[in-house]
Amino acid sequence: MINYIKKNNEILIYILIFFVCYKNLFLYGDFVRDDWSTKALYEMSFIDALRQIYPPFSNRPFTAIFFALTSRISESYLFYLVLNFFLIIVSSYIIFLSFYFLKIFHKNKFLFIFLTLFPLFSYSVILSSGMQITGNLSVFLWSLSFYFHAHFINNTKISILLLSNFFLLLMLLTYESALPLLALNITTIFFFKKKYLFKYLLFLISVLITGIIIQKLVLASFYPDISRLRIDNISVNELIFYFLGNIILLINNFYLL
Repeated sequence: MINYIKKNNEILIYILIFFVCYKNLFLYGDFVRDDWSTKALYEMSFIDALRQIYPPFSNRPFTAIFFALTSRISESYLFYLVLNFFLIIVSSYIIFLSFYFLKIFHKNKFLFIFLTLFPLFSYSVILSSGMQITGNLSVFLWSLSFYFHAHFINNTKISILLLSNFFLLLMLLTYESALPLLALNITTIFFFKKKYLFKYLLFLISVLITGIIIQKLVLASFYPDISRLRIDNISVNELIFYFLGNIILLINNFYLL
């Protein structure tokens, strides 16, 4: 371990920066707003906790299961904060491994890890480490999908592609905030295995359609869909707005490359 740190001494720099910037959260942070509902689950049994948390996540069932499980461990803000950073760091490591597997990104290690420690799109996913930990959970599931996606590019086995898409589907049924990162999946297929692009898009579209059917039709038949994007409460203008908004996010991710 000591030899590893000596060879990768930038780890000490990351730890120092991390401590300086986030020490107040660890020392004085507490739950905010909806996070208190997560704290309340601790006193309940697993089944009761699942019943309590399910209504707000009726179309995201794995999020409800995640909170019902994690609430068995602790009710403290520090626990969820540590778990939140654990998801961020592990996701970053998996993504980093994926890029190495693709033989790109070797020269930008410091910048990459620095940026992953300080999310630019929203600080609330760290500050509100109760409910909004779902954003980083979504990225974690996408990172697993991207890892197998990178393996598929190298060996083109359909079984690996199916595994990658399984984690994408799991991500959609957990929290879809990582959806714009699919631009990286599409981009890497385009540059490294262009002849498989059509096949990959068929798999990807199938997963997205399956996720929508499960969310909006299957689950909605058991419990009312209270999400913002409800089939029974959306106009054509709103549908176009959401569609174009996500297209812009996808294009923006291309520029990050």
